[in-house]
Amino acid sequence: KSNFEKGEFDKNEIEYRIKNIFSTSQLVSARLNAYDFTLNPTAIEINSKVKVNLYKKFEKAKHCLELFLSEKNQIIQFIGTCNCLNETYEIIDVLPFIIFENAMKYSQINEQINCEFQNTNGRLSKITISNKAFLPESIEIPKLFIKKFRAKSTSDIQGTGVGLYIAKLICEYNNIDIEITTKVDKVIDGKSYGDFIVTLRIE
Repeated sequence: KSNFEKGEFDKNEIEYRIKNIFSTSQLVSARLNAYDFTLNPTAIEINSKVKVNLYKKFEKAKHCLELFLSEKNQIIQFIGTCNCLNETYEIIDVLPFIIFENAMKYSQINEQINCEFQNTNGRLSKITISNKAFLPESIEIPKLFIKKFRAKSTSDIQGTGVGLYIAKLICEYNNIDIEITTKVDKVIDGKSYGDFIVTLRIE
């Protein structure tokens, strides 16, 4: 008989499995919503914008991704906070998942991903997400928002090149300006390594 049939339960294992199921379901849901959005972006305008706390949206994504972060011993570190509300379409739920997953994918093992919230005059004005990674060439940066474009530095990492394309679409519909910048720390085997920075400016 299995431990379940014998009535023998390991509390930690049960909690882990429940958390794993929840995290996976949330991630699958976010990816499906992102896929639907790319097929018909204007469909989101059928519903009105709603007031949301963007800090809590990013916090939720962070918690849902904790198990996946632990696989590479990575962490997402929040800097600052914000309790104000912003009017957005519901698709905004997907944005933190896309940006965090992108940072996780291209970061090395044991790296920290930073997510900073900046307030101006009592309102959320900027969110900055940064991670250490092999960096795209400067000429490639504007192309990262083009569907299916991938930088040469990511050729050895599996991906489709649509994440940042979808992120920019979501931002455009929600009056958010998204920008990518880099800061080189060093060169390893001919490739630049340093900070990959995604900045969201909230209008």
